[in-house]
Amino acid sequence: MHGAKELADLLEESIRLELGVSELYSRYADFFPEDQAFWWQLTMEEKNHASLLKSARLFLKIHRFPQGLLLEDTKTLQLVTYRLAQRTDEFSAKPPGREFAYCYAYCLESSAAELHLQDIIAFGGDDASNPLRIFKNLGQDDCDHAERIAALMERYGYNCLCS
Repeated sequence: MHGAKELADLLEESIRLELGVSELYSRYADFFPEDQAFWWQLTMEEKNHASLLKSARLFLKIHRFPQGLLLEDTKTLQLVTYRLAQRTDEFSAKPPGREFAYCYAYCLESSAAELHLQDIIAFGGDDASNPLRIFKNLGQDDCDHAERIAALMERYGYNCLCS
């Protein structure tokens, strides 16, 4: 169980991750015009994830933060956010090859840091009294990113092994 400060830090790091993924996908929309609509859609969905997490700040203020909303492995979350920022900076200097970029996105979406929120959206809180239900209802159209990226990769004949 985390204290209020630790939860606030986790929440802010989670928001940074979602916004970072959104930024990456926005660049992909520019780099790959043939799939611009696809990447733009994911950009907006990641921004929505960040907005959902920002709304969770209210739960912190009233001391009723939904248990299980955040990935509680701070080090993993920070590492993924840090590596994402590095990779996005690298891509700014030199856009990636298409197959590498799509594979990177797939691996990112398959990481624990991204899967956790998607699992909350997909499965969390069917009980009306469960605060996670709010997040499930608001984000239900914004999930399955890894599967959607995998379908696009399959269409292009790309293979990817995440490590």
